[in-house]
Amino acid sequence: MKELKKRILSAALIAIVACILAISAYMMPFDRNSSTDAQSEDSLSIEIWTFFDMNTPDDYYVDYWQELADKYGYTITVKTYSTQQIKDKLKIAAAGRQLPDIYLVWGGTYPNYLFDADLATPVQSYLSDSDVEFLDEYTKPYSDGSNYIIPCLPEAYGVTYSNTALLDKLNLTAPTTWEELIQFVKDVNSYNEKHGTNYAAIELGNKDAWLGELLYYTIANSLDPSAYESLVSGDISIDDSVFSTAASYIQQLEDLGAFNDNFMEIGETEAVADFIDGNALLFPHQSTIVYYLMNNMGEENLSVSSFPACSDNAHGHILDINHTLKPGLCISSTCDYPDEAASLCLEFAQHINECNVSQYGYFNMTKQDYELPDSLPDPVASMRELVYGADKISAYLYAVLPSDDANSLRSLTRNLYAGSYDTETFLDKAAIYTNP
Repeated sequence: MKELKKRILSAALIAIVACILAISAYMMPFDRNSSTDAQSEDSLSIEIWTFFDMNTPDDYYVDYWQELADKYGYTITVKTYSTQQIKDKLKIAAAGRQLPDIYLVWGGTYPNYLFDADLATPVQSYLSDSDVEFLDEYTKPYSDGSNYIIPCLPEAYGVTYSNTALLDKLNLTAPTTWEELIQFVKDVNSYNEKHGTNYAAIELGNKDAWLGELLYYTIANSLDPSAYESLVSGDISIDDSVFSTAASYIQQLEDLGAFNDNFMEIGETEAVADFIDGNALLFPHQSTIVYYLMNNMGEENLSVSSFPACSDNAHGHILDINHTLKPGLCISSTCDYPDEAASLCLEFAQHINECNVSQYGYFNMTKQDYELPDSLPDPVASMRELVYGADKISAYLYAVLPSDDANSLRSLTRNLYAGSYDTETFLDKAAIYTNP
């Protein structure tokens, strides 16, 4: 009996010591070098999270990672998500500090929470030592003076797409002024009444609020392209006439029935599909989906222009969607192999940029002089002309406000479209989130 008690006591002591050791190991600082030594470079493993929906010209944005894996003998695991999925996954992973080695982020103020929580590796030394020389606007440092993003997605700009086949069918031309837009909406409605159709003058999916917000910002920017800069600097407030006029223009379009009947029940993805299916004539969106639309509609059935000018001096103005920070790749601060990850990201970015420019005529992120294709599709040529020929490129307000304020303001615009707020109520509530 005594022997049995000794054995039980001994086992209990061993278990207690094991628990203490386990807890001590968990609480010890992470030693990157010891982990690196335990695994040879030949078997290096990298996990990547990316979003790949309609924002890239082709699937080389995913496929090229495998080419890099084969080239260096690494194990590279790429997980692709929709834009909303990766937002949710990054939030959850950040809370538990369980981010992948490399993850793709939007620009603007969106990734700020990751940087503030020390979840991204500073990359300025990698950028300065690299043969890839990015344009200055693609390597703006974060507010703490560090760079955390290796750019790999060209900037997005606000443009308006037209279904030219549908314009021809209704014997209409795309409007260029606000007055023409109002008449355009009336003409579409008249056609629908006469032919029993249900075409929308303007495609809009506002369930997730951002397309409605983009339209509101586009109209305000067309009224005064310096308004957002003045708002952020504190020179004007949200109750300035430009913002109330933009809100009243939104309500005017809605009262005329400019949008599809269920625009408050569908999101961006459904709106894109609806436009491709030929159910609307105009679609304010961003430049990044031009190839996706062409691939699904045919380039001959698509045109790109600026939104109809809402004031006499609004021609040549365009919104810069990300503005503050450009979208790109971040290396997790818990990555075991930051040097190798940065080298992969830079090589990936250089290759992708060359493909974008030399094969598709997309915007060049670097100072490298690539030749454009011999001929460009008309929608792409128009898109380039809008951007490179713009008199003024203005910041998208969402990209310069603090992220929490920007999200709150986005929710307010949804209430404006839903009719829950009139213009005065909308602006009163918006003032809380737009004070500098």
